[in-house]
Amino acid sequence: MNLPVRFVLSGVRALMANPWRGLWVALVLVVCSTPVPGQAWQTWRFQWDAVDLWTYFPNKIRLEDRELFDQTDSRGLTLGPSQLGVLEWPEVIRVRVRDGRLEFLRPPQPLPLFAGVMHQALLVEISSAEEVRGVVPLREMFDARDRSVLRLLDRGLPTLYLVRVSDPPLGAKALELVVEDTRQRELGRLLLPIEVRESGRLRVEIRDADTGRPTPARVGIYSGESANFTYPRSAIQIPVFGEARSVRVVRDPTWPIANRSCFYTEGVFETAVPPGRQHLIFKKGIEYGGVERKVLVEPGATVEQRVVLERSFDLPEHGWYSGDAHVHVARDGEQDASLLSWSQAEDVHVTHTLQMGDVRRTYFPQFSWQDRGTTRRGDYLLSPGQEDPRSSLRGHTILLNNAQEHWNPEHYYLYEDLFQKVRQEGGLAGYAHAGTAFHADRSMALSMPLGVVDLLEVFNNGVLKTPVLYHWWNLGFSLTPIGGCDYPFGRMRMLGDSRFYAQVDGPLSPDSWIAGLRGGNTYVSNGPLVEFQLGDAHPGERSVVAPGSRPTLRAHVRCHPSVDRLKRVCVVQAGEIVQEITPPPESSQDFLWETSWPVQHSTWIALKVEGEKTLAHTNAIFLEVNGQRPWNRRRASALLDRSEQWLAELEQVLNEALSETESGRSQLEALAPRFTAARQEYRRLRRQLSDE
Repeated sequence: MNLPVRFVLSGVRALMANPWRGLWVALVLVVCSTPVPGQAWQTWRFQWDAVDLWTYFPNKIRLEDRELFDQTDSRGLTLGPSQLGVLEWPEVIRVRVRDGRLEFLRPPQPLPLFAGVMHQALLVEISSAEEVRGVVPLREMFDARDRSVLRLLDRGLPTLYLVRVSDPPLGAKALELVVEDTRQRELGRLLLPIEVRESGRLRVEIRDADTGRPTPARVGIYSGESANFTYPRSAIQIPVFGEARSVRVVRDPTWPIANRSCFYTEGVFETAVPPGRQHLIFKKGIEYGGVERKVLVEPGATVEQRVVLERSFDLPEHGWYSGDAHVHVARDGEQDASLLSWSQAEDVHVTHTLQMGDVRRTYFPQFSWQDRGTTRRGDYLLSPGQEDPRSSLRGHTILLNNAQEHWNPEHYYLYEDLFQKVRQEGGLAGYAHAGTAFHADRSMALSMPLGVVDLLEVFNNGVLKTPVLYHWWNLGFSLTPIGGCDYPFGRMRMLGDSRFYAQVDGPLSPDSWIAGLRGGNTYVSNGPLVEFQLGDAHPGERSVVAPGSRPTLRAHVRCHPSVDRLKRVCVVQAGEIVQEITPPPESSQDFLWETSWPVQHSTWIALKVEGEKTLAHTNAIFLEVNGQRPWNRRRASALLDRSEQWLAELEQVLNEALSETESGRSQLEALAPRFTAARQEYRRLRRQLSDE
């Protein structure tokens, strides 16, 4: 992808999220695209992911943060690991343009490559200056099997190309390097010496233990001590902003090695690998046990491996199914087979593919809605929905199982009207990003008292955030927690990295899934598998109990040893951890805990589970005693104050933003009775609190 296109995409993505932040990011992009003396890697920060570069040179590049997790700075912007800096360079082939002629700055040694291997790369620097202290980074895909001439561009600025070389033929001795100017006039040619050595081959078959048939899975192949990654041509291609890619660097805290490059397979593949010891990793979600193999592959030899993946915890047998509520891929139906294989490889039973939008347009279109837009394979479903409306004034929303596309710029900020309409269609409505991003917290201060919110995405991008969820639970409102990865926004996000589970009555279908979500027996997890009940009540339910009663609290938590070990189980009551249990070592994979739980007043209780690397959190069980509201009575007054403050802030910013246009004024007029109704509900709650 060329530099201007990357500028445009980066700016558009930022502007869609927040116009002012987008302008700031655009300015940074322009500044960072100019060589900066003494800061050669500064230009890489927004144009390349150092993670992507690192996958080609894991033994040469040392990052300051080898964990490779995104971080957030004080402005709330997401920072990738490339912004943490690279400490060591790989070998770079330096080409100089001198008086219209090409020369190597230093004669390069033959570059070792392996025949047929896909994931190989070299770095080529092109400059007319002798000393380079800043570069513009670009990428070039070069299929050596189909081409023998590598064409690169002299842009007039020092440029560093990551040339991704795939499938070079055995015995090749050179690549012809052609450099052209910006008018595509040839400046010269050089022979780049290479040495393509004989590779070995792997032939792999992955089968499901229950069915005995090949099954999709996530796979990593890493060669030698440097753990160089490779993949087969037959890898499942998944869409990333419209571009089909075979390789993904994943955010998986349970992945057993530092190199998290991986690919997805239908279950059978053959590929060339560099000769030597190969480290093979196979994974299929968190209910299956992962498998690791180490095999030696000699030059010219083919090694066969048969891998059996076993579902250690059969949750679907008990009505539990996993879902991901936040996946952005455009769907026309043609690629659904690959998307379903991807879902099966991560063992995500319901993948909600969300059309995204803003007040200007929509993105990631879906070809239809509800049943007509749902594609299934066995008990795996692709189900359309929306992350729209989506604004910096009122936050981002999630609509599931909506009967039609809902996008109307003339009514864009009437969230509550849309939520009610979607619920009447049989769908569910809620907020994304834990209610903490893009001022969704203040928007919820209008939506929640009107009773039109079903869901809150508290597990997103591998991070659990519960402050807004606890705020509304502590006021006695039901709100079902869900999770979603927000793929592909973020270099390392992957399907299912922020999954959630819902219990369903009967066979899985679009209707039974939505009914299960509406019932509220859910939990979010990236490792622990949780069953929780209090007396006869399950998460999402309201239970009437007598004061002084002691219903049995039952928690059953499991985790496969290839995923994680259980560290602690916490009982959360009215927003505070009131009891913490550490499973004994012999129960760190399967822990059952029962106790009688004293109930004196109305409240809510949920379960939070922590592993060494993973976590889970259930929906709340609401306990009603003597007809009183199940809220945090001690904090309710302050929480109502905060809610009304959010409501006032929302009303003010909407008035400021919308009053200049006819459409805006019309929306303000429609919102006025909603604000009145919300304030009336807050006053009613204050009276109820006083009466109790």
